[in-house]
Amino acid sequence: MSDITAVIGLVDETEADAVVAEMLANGLTNDEFEVRTPAPGRYRLADEFLHNEARSAVRVSLLGGLIGLALGLGAGVLFTGVGIVAVMVAAGSTSFGLLIGGMIGLTIEDQLDDDPVEFSEVERGSHARLVEVHSLHWRHRAHRVLERHGARFLATGDPVTS
Repeated sequence: MSDITAVIGLVDETEADAVVAEMLANGLTNDEFEVRTPAPGRYRLADEFLHNEARSAVRVSLLGGLIGLALGLGAGVLFTGVGIVAVMVAAGSTSFGLLIGGMIGLTIEDQLDDDPVEFSEVERGSHARLVEVHSLHWRHRAHRVLERHGARFLATGDPVTS
């Protein structure tokens, strides 16, 4: 079972120093992550569908909020003049835009979650490095850093036994 606070990725050894430097530059401390040579074996890849859906939901939600704000301000000022009622109409339509945008964003990246379990093989003498970040606070930032360096995300830091 994977730990929700951990972000675990396999990167090429040529990227390992750049990953460490970027992690430190982005606020992580040396005791919040480790870089090691992975044991040879078969590693279960993490399910990235939920991460992609959440990112899409946030982006489209913000767009929906902006559209709702613009329409709400326009309608509020047009029908009620400048005042508290116009602000309330704008706030309500912004909230509605955020909600609808988030729902649309979830469906853009929607995948059937019956995806087959995938694995990544690490051979003996491989040039891969395993980067494991244990920080709930920096989890998303660490994920973006690893993503920029071409990491394959793993469910756990240990090879599967079966």
